[in-house]
Amino acid sequence: MKPDRVAYRVFMVGMVLSVLLLATSLLSNLLQLEPSFTSTVAVVSVGALISTPYAVVASMIIVSALNRDRNLLVVSATVLVVMIISLILGLTLRPP
Repeated sequence: MKPDRVAYRVFMVGMVLSVLLLATSLLSNLLQLEPSFTSTVAVVSVGALISTPYAVVASMIIVSALNRDRNLLVVSATVLVVMIISLILGLTLRPP
């Protein structure tokens, strides 16, 4: 399994899913459907877009473990830890 192909596929799936959900939210807003549905779909779309890089790094950890590539495993795990720490710090230290 090639790590670059796995990363590409995860990025593409995340991007396409996010775009489809955002388009659904926009269309439901234009059709004046239930406002709570529109906002929920928009939030899920943004969540999918934000979580895509995390999914890519997690998939890189899995691929590097399957390929027994220790260097890539260490780098990917370090990147994921830094990403998670920055997410936690960003959520907890933001102004009220």
